[in-house]
Amino acid sequence: MGDDGSGAGLEIPAIMINKEQGEILKKFIQNASAEEKKGIVLKATFEPNRLESNNVLAELWYTSSSDRSLDLIRDMAEYIEPINQLINFEPKFVTWACPNCDSEFKKQNCLFDG
Repeated sequence: MGDDGSGAGLEIPAIMINKEQGEILKKFIQNASAEEKKGIVLKATFEPNRLESNNVLAELWYTSSSDRSLDLIRDMAEYIEPINQLINFEPKFVTWACPNCDSEFKKQNCLFDG
């Protein structure tokens, strides 16, 4: 992640990978020539997690400070409803400590002083 590791600075769309995969990518970019760096393209594919019931597990992680995530959940409802029997959709709410946030941000977005 490009922030402090909490995910607080991530924008949608965002993809998280594990540290080992990240190190492979960093090493490749560090060792690439200037010409190779011009042509680097990262491609991501999304493969559903299958449950034992053969249903798809889909998770959406969001925070209270992300209005776009809440809009996405609302907008997805009409698409999720028809396939509700085939998908296990789990919105997940992310929280993190915010000791350096200003008081106005905490007032709007935090519980228990950040």
